[in-house]
Order: sequence, then structure tokens, then C-alpha cells
Amino acid sequence: MCCHNVAASFRSLSRYPKANECNQEALSIASKIEDIVGKADSLLMQGHILYSISSCVKAKECYEEAIAISKEIGDRDLQANCC
Repeated sequence: MCCHNVAASFRSLSRYPKANECNQEALSIASKIEDIVGKADSLLMQGHILYSISSCVKAKECYEEAIAISKEIGDRDLQANCC
């Protein structure tokens, strides 16, 4: 979760390449350890980063994948954050 939080900090500072780098690390770790919630959180953050740099189509894809995961695991809070 630390990489995810660092990514969020860089995004807040408009340092999108660094935010993307940290978030990709978080996504990789979540995938390796099969942390489905971490993966969905990272996809949500990736969507935010992509949206911030006007890559709306790719952002939408990330959001949709995060929503699908949240529905699959029944995490209504996560689902609400994705919408």
C-alpha cells in the first residue's frame, strides 16, 4: 500500500510520470501476491493518473476493470469509489 500512497502523493503534486511509476510498482506487487483489493485500488489510481493527463479512454478502461473486481468480490465501498 505504500507504493500506492506515494503514487497518490506524486499525483497530487502533478508529477504524473513518477506517480505512474510508483503505481505500476504497486500494481505489480498486488498482482504477484494475489491481493485483489490492492489490484483494484491500483487500477483505480491508474485511472486517476491517466485522467489527469487527458488519457480518458485508457482511464475508463482502468476504472471499468476496478469496478469489475469490486463487484466480483462484493466490495461496495470500493465499487462506490470507482464510480
